[in-house]
Parts: sequence; structure tokens; C-alpha cells
Amino acid sequence: MLNRIMIGIIVFCCSCVLGSMALAAPNISPRELYREVPDDEESTIIRTSVMAVYHIATARGLLHENRPAAAKEKIDASLVLLKTVSNRLSTGVASQQIQIAIKHLEYDTPKDVLGDLPPLFYSLNRIADYVPVDKTQRHLQETGRYLNEGKKAEALRELKLADDSLAHLDSEAERVIPYLEKAREYVDRQEYGQAERLLKRAESMLQAGIVTMQSPLQHAKKDFWRAYWRYSEGEFNSAREYLALARASLLRAKQSLDVRGKGVADQLEKDIDHLDVKASAKRVETESLLKATWQRAVALSERSYDYLTATWHGAETTLGSDQDLIEAKLHIADAEIAARTLRDHDGADRALAQAELDLQKVLTSPLTDDKSGKEVQTLIDRISRLRKQLSMGEMGNEQDYEGMRTDISALLRKI
Repeated sequence: MLNRIMIGIIVFCCSCVLGSMALAAPNISPRELYREVPDDEESTIIRTSVMAVYHIATARGLLHENRPAAAKEKIDASLVLLKTVSNRLSTGVASQQIQIAIKHLEYDTPKDVLGDLPPLFYSLNRIADYVPVDKTQRHLQETGRYLNEGKKAEALRELKLADDSLAHLDSEAERVIPYLEKAREYVDRQEYGQAERLLKRAESMLQAGIVTMQSPLQHAKKDFWRAYWRYSEGEFNSAREYLALARASLLRAKQSLDVRGKGVADQLEKDIDHLDVKASAKRVETESLLKATWQRAVALSERSYDYLTATWHGAETTLGSDQDLIEAKLHIADAEIAARTLRDHDGADRALAQAELDLQKVLTSPLTDDKSGKEVQTLIDRISRLRKQLSMGEMGNEQDYEGMRTDISALLRKI
């Protein structure tokens, strides 16, 4: 057992070093970097999601016809589809390996669980040429550190954050599956109203995922990423070509964006104008701004997805608290970009102050129950602590920002 642990630690440390080197100077061909989901997998995701939505919609209809047994068959059919696509796509293997480590953490010692990490890094390295695994690698490095220190709770938190950072890369399948499984339980208990509510949520999430994957914002996000890496590799003309493609995608995206979304897109266009002039030579500040444009495009794409989900799911004429939560999530993303990418204290503080105002609105909303209200108050307290850190010159770590955004995503599924 001791030998197995020591080998695991050695391989894990090597993986961390290699992962850090890859972030600093990737040796993958720039033409292949971070294509996200390959075209064949993307089409598989979309086709499978559409079929799953059909089964879910049919199940809802059967419940209205008081045919629970037939409805359950349709729920099962959608579960088979989504579990298949979730397990077989690129990040499915890594996600399952993370779940294995989480399960082992329930009964094995932290040192034993270290042995689960080397295969995980190997799986991530295999897909690093077309999916961004940077955040996942960093969370796993933190996991290893906490496991070495014997801190189970902290290691578990990092493993869950690592899994969350992978979930969005393939599809909404992994997030939707628990809703369908719970809906099935409600059907068994003859609580058809509760089952219908969960089925409707699952359907809205899949529909939003289908639209998002095919949206102009998705194309802009990819082109910004490619521009960033081309620039990092010294391919300045290629970087400018991808910036031009990102601009064209933004123009298409603006046709369906609301006022706030158009404002973000307008700022991205201004950034492109600035970068087009600066991208002919290597400059640290230009590279940071290129990275920031990609991060803003990612945040804007997530915001559009959140609004689509809320709109499809909502039965009211107004989004109510959902809108304030979505905007708070975007402002926290803005704060992270300002603080950690651009090193802009004041910009980060302004964004966090706005997020705090958005969350205060949620706190006083009649749609917010006591339990959710406590969670919102906790988020407000965390923002206040982070603003104090900023006032002392500390930018905050990745978990400070990403953890809050993850918690807001969870709240969006409740309120």
C-alpha cells in the first residue's frame, strides 16, 4: 500500500509540473488549441439533446393524461440517452474519474485517494488540445495539496469544483440527469405536480444548451480564445484574423441580445479595435487584454444561457429574482477578470459593489424563501470580505470568485 501511495504522489507531482508548464508554454500546435467540443461530438450532443427533449415533453403530456407508467418509460428513455452522451464524450471519462475520487474520499484515507489523481491528469492531458482544462487542473492540484495535508473537506470541495469546471464543456446532460431521476421518484410516489415541475426544468436546460451551442456568441468565444493563443505564440497576423472573425460573430449575436448584453458586446468591439492596433508586437498588457476579452465572451455566453433557461422555465411574465441573480453572476465574473487578469483593483471593486446591489434585490424579493435568503446573505457577506481584501491590495483567489458563481447557478435552479 505504501509503495502505491508513494508512486501516486510522485506521478501526481510530475503531472502538476507538466500541467503548469503546459499553461505557461503549450507545446500543442496552435492550430489545434482549445477547439472545445469537436464537431462530430457537438453534433452528437445536439441530436441526442433534441431526442431527450422529445421524450421529456412526451412524458409531461402523458402525466397530464394520467398515464404515469408510460410517462416513466419516456423519462427512462431520456435518461438512457443523456447518460450515454455524458459518459462517452470527451470529458465524460474525467468526470467519472472525479466521481470515483469523491466516492473513495468517503471511506479511504486522504493519502490513499492521492492515487486517484494521476489517471485524472492523464485523461485531462489527452483532451487538452480541444477543451480548456486549465481550471480543472488547478482544482486538482489544490485537491492534491489538501489530501497531502489530510484535509478531507477541503479536498472534497476542490474535487466538486473540478467536476463543475468540466460539466459545461460537453452538454447539460450531467446537470439534467438528477432532475430526471428525481422526477421519476415523484412519479413513483404519485406526486405528479412535483414531477412535472422537474421535467419542465430539465427540458428548459436542454433547450437552452442546444441554442447556446449553436449561437454566434459561442463562435465569438472560440475565436477570442484562438486569437489569444495565436498572439501568445507570436502569430500576430493570425491573432488579428481571429479577432475579425470574433467581431463578425458579435455583430450577429447583438441582434438577439438585450440592452445589457449589447453593452458588453459593444465593449468587446472596442477592445477589438484597440487590440487590432496593438497585436502586431508582443506586449504583456495586450496579452492580458486578449485573455480578458475571451473571459468576457465566456461570461456573456453563460449569461445568455442562464436567461434562456429562466425564460423557458418561468411561468411568470417577469424573470423576477432570476434576473438579479444572473446579473450578479455576470458582475462577479467581471470582478474576477478585472482583479486576476487585468490587475485592476478599482474595476473589480465596482463590479463587486454592483453584484452586492443585485443580491440585495434578491434578498428583499417576495419570491425568495427563508432558506434561499440565508444563502443569498452568505453570498453578500462573501462579497464584502472580498472587497475588504481588494482594499488591502489582495486580488482574491480563483475559488473566491468561481465558488460564488457556482453557488448563484445553484440558486437559479431553486428560486
